[in-house]
Amino acid sequence: MNKHSSVPYVLLIDIEDKLAEIIYEYDAIELTQALAKSVNKEVPVTDAKDPFISSTRDVLRENIDCLSDDEKFEFIAQVQKLSYVKHNSELMDAINKLAK
Repeated sequence: MNKHSSVPYVLLIDIEDKLAEIIYEYDAIELTQALAKSVNKEVPVTDAKDPFISSTRDVLRENIDCLSDDEKFEFIAQVQKLSYVKHNSELMDAINKLAK
């Protein structure tokens, strides 16, 4: 994946939105938490029953926001490898736009 000085916000939101359509809050927490732990960070949302979180999209936005740009690119690279993502052409298109 091409590294940029910063992650294009609009493309990141598009990826988060499309990913939120195919996973549950628990999965979003698990995915973001795994990457955060690998870089010695903690994500703010760790409980799918958090009263301030109303959707998978909220979980993704909150937890991805705490990552650096390089970590966001790494998260997207890891997500891209998941079988349910590979079979979602809209999500893969959004990821590929970010990679350009």
